[in-house]
Amino acid sequence: MKNNYFLRRTIILLLFLFFVFGTQQSFAQYAIKHYIAPAPWNYASNANEFVVSTNSVSAVSVIITKSDGTAITTLSVITGFPVAYRPIGAPLTLAANSINTVYTDRGLIFTC
Repeated sequence: MKNNYFLRRTIILLLFLFFVFGTQQSFAQYAIKHYIAPAPWNYASNANEFVVSTNSVSAVSVIITKSDGTAITTLSVITGFPVAYRPIGAPLTLAANSINTVYTDRGLIFTC
């Protein structure tokens, strides 16, 4: 009986340590160009926030455009100082994107 208690307690402790310390790493995408496809909701509202970071010690310019090439803004990012981009516009004032419809101006492209 004591061995079962000790075994259960040890397993619970190991699982706890795994979840606390085993999930501390996070991974991101490193790419020169990142595409965000249109979704049923509209990305161009202030309900969304995009965080851009880099591992470069010198400043990197990130150009944000719509998928049709229309420039939105340019961000300057350096390692240790991620930059957040929040589009302008209230979500309730924007029309939702229809499902199974091709839009050429609703996606976002982040290029550095």
